[in-house]
Amino acid sequence: LIVMAGEGINEDYPVEIHEYLSAFENSIGAVDEMLKTMMSVSRNELLQKLDPLEQAKVDLVSAYTLNSMFW
Repeated sequence: LIVMAGEGINEDYPVEIHEYLSAFENSIGAVDEMLKTMMSVSRNELLQKLDPLEQAKVDLVSAYTLNSMFW
C-alpha cells in the first residue's frame, strides 16, 4: 500500500496523516485475513453447521460488509 516494509514514509502525502494511513493498512490486512478464513470453508459447509438464526446473521453481515466495501 502506501508504506512498504523497509521503506520510510512516502513523501507523496502529508506526514500528519501517516498514522491514519497505517491504521487503515492494518485494518485492510485484518479484513484480508478474515476473508481468507471465511473462504477456506465452503458456504454450504458453513451454513449446515449453523442454526437458522446464525445463518441469517452470516448473510446479514456478508451483505453489510460487501455494501460497505463498495461505498
